[in-house]
Amino acid sequence: MTSFRLVIAVVTMSAGPPLFAADPVAPLRPLVPPDATVVFVVRNLGPQLKAFAESPMAVWLAASPLVKQFVDPKEAEKLIAVRDFVTAQLGVTSDELRDDIFGEAVVFAFQPGDAGKPDTDGGTMFVRPRDPAALERLVERVNKAQQAAGEVTAVRPAEHAGVRYFVREKANKGREFYAFHERLFVLTNREANLHGVLTKVQSPDGKPVPRWLALDDGRSTLAALFNPRALDASWAERATGGPDAGDRAFHKQFAKVWAALDGLCLSARADATLALRVTADVDDARLPPEWQRLLSPAGGPSPSIVAPAGALFAVHGRVNLRTLLDVASPFLPDGGKEFRKQLDDVIAPAVGRDDWPTVVDKLGPDVSFWVRPTATAATVEAVVAVRLGPTPADAARLAPPLRQALDALAHLGRFEYNRKHADQVALRHAADGATLDNPRGFPAGFAPTYRVAAEAGYAVVATNPDVRVTPSTRSVENPPLLRLALTECHAYLRDHRAEVAKFLADYEARPAADIARELGNLLPVLEAGRSVEVRLSRDRTRVSATVTVEFIKPLSK
Repeated sequence: MTSFRLVIAVVTMSAGPPLFAADPVAPLRPLVPPDATVVFVVRNLGPQLKAFAESPMAVWLAASPLVKQFVDPKEAEKLIAVRDFVTAQLGVTSDELRDDIFGEAVVFAFQPGDAGKPDTDGGTMFVRPRDPAALERLVERVNKAQQAAGEVTAVRPAEHAGVRYFVREKANKGREFYAFHERLFVLTNREANLHGVLTKVQSPDGKPVPRWLALDDGRSTLAALFNPRALDASWAERATGGPDAGDRAFHKQFAKVWAALDGLCLSARADATLALRVTADVDDARLPPEWQRLLSPAGGPSPSIVAPAGALFAVHGRVNLRTLLDVASPFLPDGGKEFRKQLDDVIAPAVGRDDWPTVVDKLGPDVSFWVRPTATAATVEAVVAVRLGPTPADAARLAPPLRQALDALAHLGRFEYNRKHADQVALRHAADGATLDNPRGFPAGFAPTYRVAAEAGYAVVATNPDVRVTPSTRSVENPPLLRLALTECHAYLRDHRAEVAKFLADYEARPAADIARELGNLLPVLEAGRSVEVRLSRDRTRVSATVTVEFIKPLSK
């Protein structure tokens, strides 16, 4: 058995298949204490891990050098020994522990106590076992073991709402309370919490669960849900206290945005791919106006400028420059006045002060950046492309001042470089832009270039003149904000590791051989994946950012 399979054996504990198609956490949400501020959810973890253990990706990993790099067979054997020891002490098999006892769902709710007194914090755990009798037997064994060790002095029965529960008297004078009710087990350190749960299971009040508790979509394996109101006072305190004006300004604006959140959820789900998601429940009416504009659709479903095939890394967005400045400025110490003044003093004269307000209002909304290997060398090309306004008329209006600004910056950069270097830069003009050329001083394939194409409707700044940008005519529903092409990165690093190591060695003043060895260790990691994508989505009041990792093989059959 390989070391990888040893680890999988420890983790999966022979978990069985999913038991219910419906969300097993749904019946537990109404039972969460009303003053809970953080709730952790685990659902069907065993079946998920078993599906991974039997997946094509697990088979691939078992034969991959990646496992030998990170997993020590001796350590894996120790993990198995620990697993076997723990289950033997508990008197259950790993199958029973994972499937019958922790079964379908586990929910833990946290309630903050008095400030500076962590022993007053409250915690309530809900377990929905497949076999309640197996869990009862486990709890009895734990009680006996802890009483024998002197950790628990007594376990006595009590009753509330016609339901029997138990009180565990601990040697440190603390108490815990637990109850079994049909297919529900509850454990808490606050008796009032247990009373509230038992009352609800006997007489449901029918009240809807708080919005923040409903942010979990019911399909995630792991989730953490947060009630933002628990941190309102903390953000307000940071906004008014502290000696640093920059920190106060940042927290003051952050507190305004935070106040518009009604819930926050972090979740993870694995099927064929791995999806990590952050979801915020946002009340637009409480958001600052500039944030309302930022989070609103910016003129269409997808950017018109997309990265070409073969890009190693790409970022696409739709944002107006005015909105971006309005969002960023309040986070700065003086409300962004000094930053805007610098723009007015440096950028505005290059564009033309009369044209600067139009550029700020109209430039965009499509912005794209990508890095792609060049066809003839180990170098890569980096490209920034910006849409010249939403309409052809805007493009015609913006192109001349932007071209003048780029010309001015190119002349200034050329002057400064030539003043300090023996090798000289030449500025070679074209119909819609120019290239900074220096065969003696610049690396092969590097010649900074800019184009301002009014008819095509975009401006581009690139690291070589061969870049061609073609606006897309195809609308893509919810395109990725960011994409890292792991397969392409692996191929590039495999073919050009020596050149990359030499470049980094010159930059970091380290031996190229050391860097080449480190890059070699990175190759198996890159080989394991196909891509990482980040997408933003808006659905009614919910704003979500989802990170999707696609591996070289599916994570499930």
